[in-house]
Amino acid sequence: MADVTIDGIRVVLEGEITSGGPVIFAVHGSGGGAWLWRRMRNALAERASIIAVDLPGHGATGFKGLTSIEDYRETVRTVAGELGLERPFAMGHSMGGAVILDWAINYPEELAGLVLVATGARLRVKQGIFQSIKENYDGYLAGLEKAAFGEDVPNDVLEETRKHSKLASSETTYNDFVACDNFDIMEEIERINLPALVLCGDSDLLTPLKYSEYSARKMPDAQLKTFPGAGHMLPVERPAQAADAIMDWLGTIE
Repeated sequence: MADVTIDGIRVVLEGEITSGGPVIFAVHGSGGGAWLWRRMRNALAERASIIAVDLPGHGATGFKGLTSIEDYRETVRTVAGELGLERPFAMGHSMGGAVILDWAINYPEELAGLVLVATGARLRVKQGIFQSIKENYDGYLAGLEKAAFGEDVPNDVLEETRKHSKLASSETTYNDFVACDNFDIMEEIERINLPALVLCGDSDLLTPLKYSEYSARKMPDAQLKTFPGAGHMLPVERPAQAADAIMDWLGTIE
């Protein structure tokens, strides 16, 4: 694992540049971590490299979750700069998608393209979720597991997700959802003129397909790929299929 120290916070990363192929800088979602991308990184193997970040308060990175997408954006920009990544492709899941969308709107010259996974241009959060996190975090995690997955998910995937989801504290996850609830670029997303691939399971209950359809329709250089039966946790549900979709898309970029 590599790490970068930013404002006294040791930000931990997973992955390394293993081939001459494209470099993809990956950002996880609320309460998640760099672990989310491991299966996709293995599936991509020698074709591309995924460098995944544990955001503050997540995984092996200390501190606590930040409360705005803009603050997370500045974290990932700084990390990418410290690593010497020049115009990587940015990939984001759920909240991580919001982070890279905000990056692309404000600093498009720093990126080569976007992979948006189970995310949207607006991520409103039901108020009951905030209450659940505060009052019964274990109960929240159990309910999230039921809502986050699609059909026929292997037990080992569920166990892996269950184990890693507990690494983020209730405070961190709460702060993540505050950041998501305040995120809205519905009227700005069409300004993003970078190549973009939008990935979504058609059984995603947390960021439904219509979110991805809107993003793909509004961005001038976007392609949409859907996965029948997959839910919100697409990177662990369908890692090989998602990896193949990314490579097919990269082959279309001049």
